[in-house]
Amino acid sequence: MSLTLSTQNTFSFVQNTTTLLKNHFSKITTKQLAQLKKTTVEEASKFTNYNFREYFKERANDLFDEFISKNETNEELVKQFYDDRLSELEVIKRQVLIGKLYPEQKFVKEN
Repeated sequence: MSLTLSTQNTFSFVQNTTTLLKNHFSKITTKQLAQLKKTTVEEASKFTNYNFREYFKERANDLFDEFISKNETNEELVKQFYDDRLSELEVIKRQVLIGKLYPEQKFVKEN
């Protein structure tokens, strides 16, 4: 006995499953936003340069606090914000690494 599905049924099943998974995983929770904020601030704290470190920590706090205070319900906007902050986190990680390759003198304020 062999089981065969028509191409249309198979395509329909795959399409429905993909849509369900996409909808399930596209919902970004406040907890995920808070975790991304925490990770971004932690990563920004690794800058060796005082000005960069303080700027990116402040920027992350301001961006996330402002967005969370809006109580945005549009999933597309939340997903877009999350993706933008995630790509920004990757940039910060790369810049921290580059900054460690070329050490600078510390500012008087840091000593």
